[in-house]
Amino acid sequence: MRKRYHLIAALLVVATGCRSTSDPVRQDIVGSWFSDDVPGTEIRMTLGESMTVTGAGAWIEAGESFAFAVVGALAGDEVSLYLDFAERPDLSIQGVFMNENTIVGALNGGMHFEESITLERGDLSE
Repeated sequence: MRKRYHLIAALLVVATGCRSTSDPVRQDIVGSWFSDDVPGTEIRMTLGESMTVTGAGAWIEAGESFAFAVVGALAGDEVSLYLDFAERPDLSIQGVFMNENTIVGALNGGMHFEESITLERGDLSE
């Protein structure tokens, strides 16, 4: 639990300290997101934002689903997400909005190191 508070504090410092005279347009992260970039895996999550990004999702692999909580930060068009699992190693995603419906970045943690990932906004019921 302590590591989560340190991560949140670090994310808030990054989110509030990365201002320039020409801030990028702030993106809207609220909604449903998915990725199938990790071979044999589908990542689905729903995110909200009120000062910090929060949400929940599922890592679906070989027919088995692993739930996770999400906490993170959004600064302009840059995103940092921490995926907190109960039953497997936690993961993080650092990325940037390419457009209002696409985030491109890197997945880290567990067996993943700077693994390319694209999150697409979409309807998770499909």
